[in-house]
Amino acid sequence: MNGNFDLYNNVRIIKYNSKHELKSIIDVHNKANATLIQGILKFLRGEFTPSNITNNIITHNPSDAKLYIPSYMNFGNGGLSIVNEQIINNVQPTSFYDNILQNELINSELGRLPVSKSEVGTSNGNDSGILRITTYVPEGYYTKIGTGTYKGIAYLTELGLFANNFSGSAGVTSKLLARVTFDTPIQQQSDEIILVQWSIGAISINDGAWTQTMKTNENWTWET
Repeated sequence: MNGNFDLYNNVRIIKYNSKHELKSIIDVHNKANATLIQGILKFLRGEFTPSNITNNIITHNPSDAKLYIPSYMNFGNGGLSIVNEQIINNVQPTSFYDNILQNELINSELGRLPVSKSEVGTSNGNDSGILRITTYVPEGYYTKIGTGTYKGIAYLTELGLFANNFSGSAGVTSKLLARVTFDTPIQQQSDEIILVQWSIGAISINDGAWTQTMKTNENWTWET
């Protein structure tokens, strides 16, 4: 392959009212986190294939692939506080090593929001491909949870992409693949629907300096 491989995330938040009239569009960007990249590397290594296809020195666990496939999304309100009727947002910045949301908002009956659509697109113009994942947040979904709701409006400061639904301890079972935060909280009122489009892009780039960094960087953690 001529060039290198890079990953990027783009997230679009689209809000509609109950009549499906467009209210706002918000675009944010974030890097893939360690778990998502680890899953891609495990796939390339052959860990998710039957053992009779690749060499036997690798531990083969085909069922583990589902632990790295984007299947759910959910918002949180980490860092949110209300002081003298003012909304204060001190959400923690995203990190390559994020594995949970700062404060995930969980529906006790439904858990996280399942992905409703997943599609792959490629582009010959810039040597890239995109996996676009979509989910819908039902009308007034987060206002009904109550936490972080003020005067009938839910304030959302972070969003996560997950491989599994929520069950038990978030720190143990979250399988967070990517996280974005919002400088200005996303608001959901009782009559608003939110559409989330999360695009994970892969691009081949020509960057010799980055290749040299890959060759000389000794701060790698290896799994055998």
